[in-house]
Amino acid sequence: MAEVPIQLPPTPIISNDQSWAVVTESYLKVTTEMDRNSQVLATLRKGTILEILSSQIDRETGGIWYRVRGDNLNGWVNSVSVKQFENREQAETASLEADRGKD
Repeated sequence: MAEVPIQLPPTPIISNDQSWAVVTESYLKVTTEMDRNSQVLATLRKGTILEILSSQIDRETGGIWYRVRGDNLNGWVNSVSVKQFENREQAETASLEADRGKD
């Protein structure tokens, strides 16, 4: 029997249930694509809460990018610049702590 090669999608999708993220950098650029050099939609401050819509692996770098939604915003952020939480309540607590200068 001949082997059938498996073809993966160009960018593998990591499935996740609804989750939330809090910006951990002083400033974070939200971009239109999974690329730090793509068009910047917004610059967010530390402590900003975002809903994570999906996750994808960048095949070139191996890094994980999150498709996020915030106030009038829908774009991509690199996972190293945010901390992920299971629910909004945890994210809100972390955001308050970030505002007080704690990490």
